[in-house]
Amino acid sequence: MPSAVVNRPVANATLLGQRAAAVATRLGVGIEIDYEQNANPNTAALQNVITAYRAVHPYDASGANPRARLTIDVAAGDRWLIALNQKATADWLRTDNPVLDWARPECTNYANSVQKAAAPYVQSVAPNGAGTTAGMLGFMFWAAEKPSTRGIGTAPPNTCEGGMGVGANSMNIPVPMPMPALRQS
Repeated sequence: MPSAVVNRPVANATLLGQRAAAVATRLGVGIEIDYEQNANPNTAALQNVITAYRAVHPYDASGANPRARLTIDVAAGDRWLIALNQKATADWLRTDNPVLDWARPECTNYANSVQKAAAPYVQSVAPNGAGTTAGMLGFMFWAAEKPSTRGIGTAPPNTCEGGMGVGANSMNIPVPMPMPALRQS
């Protein structure tokens, strides 16, 4: 998913949420909030981003509307992003009133994934000053290991070979390492 990076104070968090929703509308994708402020995160601004996004793309429990997918990248464990994890758990990732999505089954089922649907664009988009070959420099595959009480996890037997593994083969991504340079020309 495209990522809305909010890692410093935002002058207008509502506008950021509206613009993230506009990107989702235009590209037909969801958005991930990747907020890396460990100490004293601005959760009020994040709430404004989320509220503005949800005003355009309401939460969709069915997962049928990719634009309605709004996730947040939070750390595992209790050593990093503690305040953000607490806010997300208390207000955004609740099973009785969800606001943000957990990782969906794309990790285990490439045939029905957002990654497969977006692959033609990702592989053919023209470069914008970074070389001459078509295609994006990167494409995100991710999965959460342990949201098991709220969705699919990646701990066995739900590993990512059927999602990321099949996707890597389908897009001719070299595995294992080392990978070649991203731009060949």
